[in-house]
Amino acid sequence: MGLRTRFRSLGRPVQVVLGVFLGLLFLLGAVMGTAVLGSFVLGVGDSSESTTNPPRVQFDYRTTDGGETLEITHGGGQSIDVGTLHLVVDGEPRAWEGAADGHVDVGDSTTTSASSGATVTVVWETSNAYAVLGSITLQ
Repeated sequence: MGLRTRFRSLGRPVQVVLGVFLGLLFLLGAVMGTAVLGSFVLGVGDSSESTTNPPRVQFDYRTTDGGETLEITHGGGQSIDVGTLHLVVDGEPRAWEGAADGHVDVGDSTTTSASSGATVTVVWETSNAYAVLGSITLQ
């Protein structure tokens, strides 16, 4: 007995219920497939959010050596991967030095030489995002 013959022998009410059930099952599969495909295309479920949103931090600035050295301290907020953090002193990029564990945490600091009138900017940068986290012009 073939599948077609069995289906016809079920009777009209059972055929209608089975048809509705299979139709809803097909529709559910189409909706789920579209949702999964859409999430991949739009990157909704992507875990790269931490690389596109800049960290919320505060930096404290203090000059030493008669104003020739600037000490920048992570004063509060999120931990930052040192590979994404650098300084720009009057347009010249410089690395954040002194993060032994690879992260800049509250209380960690770095020093850089800068003369009076120089602008020092703390920049966070990933492959797909850029943000200025702090800036100061030395007096």
